[in-house]
Order: sequence, then structure tokens, then C-alpha cells
Amino acid sequence: QMPNHKLDWLDGPHRIGGDPSLNLAYSELDRLAESFKATDGVKKISSDLNLSSPNLAQLNAALQQYQDKGIVVRKLQVGSGQRLHLLAATQLAQLPADSLEELSCKIDSAAALQQLQRLNRLDKLSLSIDGSLGDQAAQAVANHPTITSMELTGCKPLSRNAATLLANHPRLTSLALIGCDVDNEVAKILASSKTLRTVDLRWNKVGLKGALRLVKNQALRELYLGYNRVPEEHYPKLRQHSAQLTVNFSGSPFD
Repeated sequence: QMPNHKLDWLDGPHRIGGDPSLNLAYSELDRLAESFKATDGVKKISSDLNLSSPNLAQLNAALQQYQDKGIVVRKLQVGSGQRLHLLAATQLAQLPADSLEELSCKIDSAAALQQLQRLNRLDKLSLSIDGSLGDQAAQAVANHPTITSMELTGCKPLSRNAATLLANHPRLTSLALIGCDVDNEVAKILASSKTLRTVDLRWNKVGLKGALRLVKNQALRELYLGYNRVPEEHYPKLRQHSAQLTVNFSGSPFD
């Protein structure tokens, strides 16, 4: 049942599996599109697109089906959770540059990172990457005109130069470096940021010295340090350092 009041946007998530035909998933899109046509005032229809592990033909087919039905793809996730699947440079080149705002996938080449620059509305980026690409990923984010939220998983190690690029980024407000061998020195660099509000450093090598520097950052509002090297007896002191900062030592921001 559609609402009676007028809407500018109407959102809906759709999950599409690995079936090359994608017919079952698109039967839902057919029903959705017909409902939208009967709704007065809907100017744009947007949807999340969640793919399992598509090849280029499947990705192109999915995007074409959405385009044919007038549905704007604003969020694309390839894989699920921390098990993101690969998008090659040729696949990234097919993504809708003028509408995509959130992207989650795995990348394994510098050429793929370069394709991110054409996504001129991208706001939130989550990447599982090969360790050797950590610095290039940081540079890609530094050069991007719209990204404000970045998650990198598996970049071991992240260099001091890359950490400096991210800490000094003028638009980045949320940064997650998960399993990136972040140590006290990198933590100290991140602690110098004046723009970051949320920092997630789970599964790294941050000790007490790095943690103390981070909690002294006046701009930070959320800090996640689960599975690091901070002695448990110091948790209360770090949590109580600032009333404006929430420090979490559990495994996930959602715990």
C-alpha cells in the first residue's frame, strides 16, 4: 500500500544473487515499478543494489534493468559484511557516475582505484583491498571531491604517508582501518586530524600510547579499539577521558 502524500524519493533495497538470468529478482522490481507509476508525485525512485559475486555481464544486466525501470541506484554492495567480492576496473567503469553515493566491494588493482574518480557523487566507500594497495587507496580518497566516509580492510601495513593523507583530508569525517596493522605511530598521526568524528581501528596493533593520543583529540566523537594491544585495566580511564567521546573496546560498532 503506497502512501497518499507526495514523495520526492522512494527507497527500497533489492538483493540479487548469482543467477545470470536474474529473472526472479527482477519480478520484484516489476511490481515495484508498477506501484511507483500509480503514485502521484514521485520524482525519483532510488534503490540499494546488493549483488553476490557478479561477472561483468551480470553487473551490466542489473544496472540496465534498473535504468529501464527508471530506478536510480544510489548504493551498491558486492558481497556481504566483511566478505566483499571483487569488482575489476572494467566493472567499476560501468557504474552510474551521477547517482552512486555508497559503494562496498573488493578491489585488487591500481586501475580499479583510478575508476573511483569518475563516481562524482560518491560519499561513502568501503573497500577490501590487497595490502600493497593501501597507500594508493589513501591517495585515491584524498583526490576524490566528495567522499566523507572511508573504510579500508586488509591494507597491511598502512604507511605513515598514507595515514597523514587521511588525517589531513578536509572532508573525511568517518574513517575505518580494519586489520591494517595500525600501530601507535599511525594512531598518533590520525589523532592529529581536525575533521574526523568517527575512527574505527578494530583488529590492529594500537597500544596504550596510541590510544591516549586518540582520546585527546577534541574533534572525535566515536572511537573503536576492539582487538588491539591496550591493556584491559586501562579501559575505564580511556572511556572516561572525555564526556563528548564514546570509546568502544568491543569487536564491532554494532555490539
